[in-house]
Amino acid sequence: MFEKLFDYIFEKILDKFVGFLVASGVLILINSLWINITFFRILALSLFIILSISIFALYKLFKINKYLKQKIETAEVNSYQDLCIRINNLLYQNNKLFKKFSPYDENNRQNSLIEDITLWHATQEERMSPNNKKIKNFIENYMDLIPSSDKVLFEKMLDHIFAFEKHLQDRTIDYSKNQFPKDFVELIKTKCNDINILEQEKISKWIKINFKKKNIPVQNYFFFGSILENYYRFISDIDVLIKYNEEDKSDIRAISQKIKLLEKYFEKKFNKKLHISAFSQLENTEFKDFLKSMNTYKEII
Repeated sequence: MFEKLFDYIFEKILDKFVGFLVASGVLILINSLWINITFFRILALSLFIILSISIFALYKLFKINKYLKQKIETAEVNSYQDLCIRINNLLYQNNKLFKKFSPYDENNRQNSLIEDITLWHATQEERMSPNNKKIKNFIENYMDLIPSSDKVLFEKMLDHIFAFEKHLQDRTIDYSKNQFPKDFVELIKTKCNDINILEQEKISKWIKINFKKKNIPVQNYFFFGSILENYYRFISDIDVLIKYNEEDKSDIRAISQKIKLLEKYFEKKFNKKLHISAFSQLENTEFKDFLKSMNTYKEII
């Protein structure tokens, strides 16, 4: 809702308003040269014009990025793997929403994080349901790309989406016979295996070279999170887990600072944020617990 409001304000109001401000400011600035106005007033007016142009430029950049993302998401599907990649992205989004808002998620249930299900119902209706409709459209529009051996699971997903939508319209409707098909998810994941293999290799190489340059004695590297579960173009963050051989607390602090710098360098290089979860030799137990808590991870060799 807020994104639509933001778009409306910029497109219908600020887009023209900023142009008006810039044009007016330029005219006033030119006129100011012919009358007795102080240098500081001219400077303030100039800064105002620059600020207006900057706001306008940032908005245009926001629109371009949004357009490119939409173009990727709506690009024509040319193969069965293309189809699975598009569906996988939507499944991944819904899974993140489930983990964050659902009272039925194992972690939320154990930690009693969610007691009021109102927000969960809103999440289902306003965020998960639109993704389900996109999945439905992908399946129906590209059914001819799906091998006959896999069509049963795709039809099972369509049945779930239909029943789930009816349940959202009337919460008394029982859709337990058409629960979310986990075997469909496993099929999609199988078809998307190693979709980011080239990107993983580039990032692995960069990480190893730069950690070595910074003299960080890393014992193990692991990928986890979205780079293993979603298409590279759809993700904005790269998650890496490391274990390094250091026990001296002053050296550990120095390494933490180096890691922060590497995260900044990485973002400039790859245009994606790098999140490094780092454990020293003193944190061996915490490292093992963290590793156990992850559903999927891959060692960087």
